Amino acid sequence: MKNFLFTYIVYKLDKWYKEENNISNNENNFSLLKIMKLLFFVVTASIEIDKSDNKSSNLLINNDKKLNNFLFDKFSALPLGHVESEIYNNIKSKELQNFVEITIEKSSIIENLVNVESEIYNQGLIDLKQIIDGSIEFLKNKNSKLILESHSQLIDLSHKHFSWVYYFDMARKFNKSSQQIPNDIIIKEHKFFS
Repeated sequence: MKNFLFTYIVYKLDKWYKEENNISNNENNFSLLKIMKLLFFVVTASIEIDKSDNKSSNLLINNDKKLNNFLFDKFSALPLGHVESEIYNNIKSKELQNFVEITIEKSSIIENLVNVESEIYNQGLIDLKQIIDGSIEFLKNKNSKLILESHSQLIDLSHKHFSWVYYFDMARKFNKSSQQIPNDIIIKEHKFFS
């Protein structure tokens, strides 16, 4: 089910990209690297909104235990920034190919969004859909051009976060290429959106 929410995020990001570029075709520059960084920024935006509401209801943690399987809560620090491991593995193993196709260069939505939104409603995930919508609006207000940044610019931006600096350094100390980041670190750290 997390895949449905991720597909919805890609759809909303694609829509934002088209608005900023004033285009209506299916072109975008959402490489795998770029989409992983954008997912991180959507999740961190949800945390910032949540801090102001004091609800503990965002895309990383949620008081509603039945939603735990739908959260984007498996971030790791890799050389090229933050990666949500579960979604990354689903993309690489082609589990998302019925919904969204993501390649080295671009992504495209395959599944009819009506089906994705129906499944979100059927699964009782309306609250998470609203969090996603609010998070993307938050990002637009913070940096409307974020969606136009290249994957390398987004990587540089994610490298400003303490969670990446500290945990990637830890990975290197142990000769590893990645290190899982505790969720509370992402929640507490200062966020960068530009």
